[in-house]
Amino acid sequence: MPESSVQQPLWSLANRLSGGAVGPLLSFVALFALPLLGAVVLSASEFAFWALLSTIAAVALSLDFGGVALVTARFFAEPRARLMMKSSALSASGALTVGAFACVVWIPYRHTELGQSIPAAAAIAAIVTMSFASAIRSVLMVVAQAALIANRLALRNTATAGHAFLAAIATSVLLFTTQSFWALPLGWLVSGILVMSVVLPWWWRARTPDLTKVTVTQHFEWRQYAGLRTLSTITSSAWLNSDRWIIGALGGPVLLAAYEVAWRFAALPRYLLAILMLRVGADVAGLGRSDKQQLRAMLGGATLIAVVAGSLSCAPVAAAYFAFVSLTGAEPRWPMFLAMLAAFTVSGVTAPLSMAGAAVGNAWIDFPYAFGALVMSGGAAVIAARSELPDVFIIGYLTATVISVLCYFLYAPALVRRGLETRETTGPSEI
Repeated sequence: MPESSVQQPLWSLANRLSGGAVGPLLSFVALFALPLLGAVVLSASEFAFWALLSTIAAVALSLDFGGVALVTARFFAEPRARLMMKSSALSASGALTVGAFACVVWIPYRHTELGQSIPAAAAIAAIVTMSFASAIRSVLMVVAQAALIANRLALRNTATAGHAFLAAIATSVLLFTTQSFWALPLGWLVSGILVMSVVLPWWWRARTPDLTKVTVTQHFEWRQYAGLRTLSTITSSAWLNSDRWIIGALGGPVLLAAYEVAWRFAALPRYLLAILMLRVGADVAGLGRSDKQQLRAMLGGATLIAVVAGSLSCAPVAAAYFAFVSLTGAEPRWPMFLAMLAAFTVSGVTAPLSMAGAAVGNAWIDFPYAFGALVMSGGAAVIAARSELPDVFIIGYLTATVISVLCYFLYAPALVRRGLETRETTGPSEI
């Protein structure tokens, strides 16, 4: 029986999304196990600090001052060498800023139970090392995004999966030989330097004129774009990653260690959807005002795929969490884990609109809903601190996540359509 006109585009879109996600997905799989290995080898306090170091890497990849988004929005509109240098500088600066901020935060944080368990000099040195390693990774993400738009998937997979697997190997070796949290920042730093020495010359040789399929004309102020994108990503990063810092301060290293394990599994669908939808931004980058139907079809199909993929991923994730806590003897926190899994999966469905918004030049599309969630979460943190009940914060944080996502779908589609109206294209555009 022949496929319907609706089924065929969805199947084709799913294949295209999957093809662009291979490298980052392998990267995620390789890096996902590292914090769990730390839980097995390290003491509770060292593993809790390891978890905080991992948040620096996570925040640095999103708080890149708009470097990756700038490549997506301007790939068909600016000279590529200049665009790559500008975007790489923005991304690396974002990662270094995250490290500097973490150092400042550690000054009051060292008075907590967790902070007192780690020597101040060692903590600051590890944070600085992690931020430099994250800066290298951020530059690799700029190259990877450019390679995705140019359909250079081998280069993209090397920049993402290549770094991840090398980082996993180096970190694992250091972890089991030193049994120290230092394995994480040093493993990332060594692997980043090695992969960078391969990827940058490769990109320089591959940047040929035949990459241009379409030329985009759009009024664009890159400093304004970078500033608004930075504001948006700071807000989003603070919302998405501050939970572990707050729980560590309110509940101590034991609760943070349990929360970190649950978080690692519960966040899997959200990361899966973010990775799967990277192709949306790359394909929308070449669209203009005459491509409204293409944009509508892509966003509708991608959002449907996100809902289905996110829902289907929850059961195996829950099974993996059960297997891990059973094998390691850790205490399962099922109510907390299931609530986190539901809330994080719902938040992942925003990925298609978020990617498309950045691609059409809207730098602040994520800001309103992230700011609302951050304010609600902050209120929950204050109540939890005064009542000395960390669970109050967890409930408030997850509730804020779901409410903010519902609000996002009320305004984000209109912003994407409005951004498309400002773009003129010449030449063929294919999605």
